[in-house]
Order: sequence, then C-alpha cells, then structure tokens
Amino acid sequence: MTGDRAPATSWLAVAAIAVAGIVAAFQIGKLPAALPALRAELGLSLVEAGWIVSALAAVGVATGMVWGFVADRFGHRRMLLSGLGVIVAGTVLGSFAGSGTELFLTRLVEGCGYVTVLTAGPTAIGAFCRERDRPMALGLWAFYMPVGLAGMVAVSPAVIEAASWRGLWQINGALALAAIGGAAWATRGARAATGSGIATPMRTAIWKTVTSPGPPTLATCFAAYSLVYISVSVFLPTFLIERQGYPHHAASYWVAVAMVVNAPGCVLGGWLLRRGWPAARVIALAYLGMLISTPGIFADGIDPGLRLACAIFMPFIGGMIPPAVLARTGALAAGPGLASTCVGLVSQMLMLNQLIGPPILAALVAGLASWERANWLTVPMILTGLAAAWALSRLDRGG
Repeated sequence: MTGDRAPATSWLAVAAIAVAGIVAAFQIGKLPAALPALRAELGLSLVEAGWIVSALAAVGVATGMVWGFVADRFGHRRMLLSGLGVIVAGTVLGSFAGSGTELFLTRLVEGCGYVTVLTAGPTAIGAFCRERDRPMALGLWAFYMPVGLAGMVAVSPAVIEAASWRGLWQINGALALAAIGGAAWATRGARAATGSGIATPMRTAIWKTVTSPGPPTLATCFAAYSLVYISVSVFLPTFLIERQGYPHHAASYWVAVAMVVNAPGCVLGGWLLRRGWPAARVIALAYLGMLISTPGIFADGIDPGLRLACAIFMPFIGGMIPPAVLARTGALAAGPGLASTCVGLVSQMLMLNQLIGPPILAALVAGLASWERANWLTVPMILTGLAAAWALSRLDRGG
C-alpha cells in the first residue's frame, strides 16, 4: 500500500511511527545527565564512559545496511516493532547492570534496536502516504532526533534526581513498550507488515547499494550536514561557558533552543518538497544557509547576539536536509525492495560522523588554540554537501 495506491494518508500511522523514532532517540539523550551518576556508582573511567556513550553509534556504523536489508526482506512495520522491542530489552537489562562492561553490552543491544527503528521507519511511513504527502510525512519523521534528544536531555536530570539513573533506564523501557503498542495499533492491517519478496542475497544487496550512484550520493548529502550539526552541538555549550562567560543554565538553554529549531526546519523541507521543489534544490538551499551562518558560531570578535543567531539559524536551515534525502531513497535505491538498505547506508554515514566529528573538531581547536579553527572542519564539509547536492541534481535529471 504505497504511493498513490493508498486511498488516503494515515496521519495517525505517520505520527505513531514518528513517535517510535523519538523514543529511539531518547536512548541517546538519556546519557549526558546520567554520566556523573554512572561513573560514581559503577566506577567508570572517563574513557569507559566515552565507550558507553558511543556504543549506539558504533552499532550503527557497523550494521546500518544489515538492519536495513533485514527490514526490506522481512517487512518494515514488523522490523520497526521488533526494533522497539529490542530497545525495551536493552534498556531494562541495562537498569540492572552492576559494572561498566554489563552496561556497555546492554547499550549494544539498545544500539541494534535503535538502528533497526531508524532504518525501517522512513520506508514504513511510505506505506501510509499518498505520494504527494510523503515529503511532509518524512519531515515529521525527521523530528525524531531534535525532539528525542532535546526532550530527554531536558527531563532526565529531574528523573535521575527522583528515581536514579536506573529509574531513568526503566522509564525509557516503559516508553518504548508504550510506543510498540501505539505503533502496532495505528499501523494494524498494513501490507507493510509483510516483506518485499525480493530474494536478493544480503551481500549482493549491500554491494549494489554501495556501488550504485544514488545511495552514496544521498549518504554524502546527509553525512556532511550531520557532521557539522553534531560537532557544533556537542561543543557549543563548552564554548559559550569557557569563552563567552555564559552561566551553565544559560548555555544549556541556548543549546536546547538550537536543537529544537531543527524540527521546524524539517517541516519546512517537507513543505518545500510538497510544493514541488526538487530534493537537490532543497538540500543546496540548506547548505547555502549553513555556509552563511556556521562560520559565525565560533568566529572571533563577532557580536554575541549575531553569534547566537548563527547558532540557531544553522540547525534550523540544516533541518531541511533529512526529509529531502529520505524522500529520494525509494527512487534512488539500488534496486526494487532495497529502500531501507539505502536508508541503512545513510544511517551508517550519520553515525560515523557522530563518532568522528566531535573528536576531529576538538583536535583542531586544541591543536591550534583557537575556536575559530573549527571552521577548518565545518566549511569544507558544507562545501562537500553542496557538491553532493549538485551530483544529486544530475542523477535526478538522468545525467
């Protein structure tokens, strides 16, 4: 039941799938506030804590296309619900961890569920949309990261104070269980519950995905944006506190604002696509906006108000990129029935940048003793994204 064969767009199903993505992103957002308690109770070193933080991204880097292929083979709805179930298992088991090793292993389990939801969700949404509504629906799906991350970052300190980090883990398990019930009910009876019927072996599907021009181009369009967004978001609080003299609460507030405005940017991208804008044009416009705003975030001698405006505008305008990329995964997949495998490649690039972006930016800033040198990473990546948007436009024209 895809595209124009759907009698009407089921916005209830779209919302339920988007909520599943938000709950998956909660598993990233619950870590920052919990780290001090985890280190104190489990005796974790800073390095061990870093591995626990990066476990979900590491799973995504290693297995994104694998889970995407499994979703293509066995059904996107089925794998979405299964991924949520794996998150329930991982986070509940993690709440009973007695050592750093045990917690790390349960984070790997959470990571498998997280990546499964991320790769199955966008394609599952397509089963409930008319073709003209699909870009807007994917814009709503792209809410998952800004809303899930910022929302959990905001509430987790209060939850930890009231119920400890173990209670936070168990509450996340309950939320994931509730998301299973909501998504199962809202998507009941969908043909998306069945697989594609494609008999392509996994190795062949992955090889075709990485060697076809479409999926790597889309992955590059997404990857450049994600590296800039993640790297700036991670270090903006430190910069505002250490170099600009902001109090901790004020720095946290502005970073939360910068995270949240990414969501309306996603909606704007979906709206422009629905109005008939080509995906490549939407992506190029977003990168041009990032090129104008990003250098001002860490620039020396810039007006503080203008700096904050740049820090807020960059994630807003960049938010147009995820729905534009996801809207083309079906058409540019390596073959019929391989849309989620394509999304898996995009997810792998996204999570690779979650791993390498912040350390690279930190090395540039520390090695050159200047925050402005962060632009040595961000500007080239934005230019790479512009080049990928141009390549995408050629693919869409058949060039």
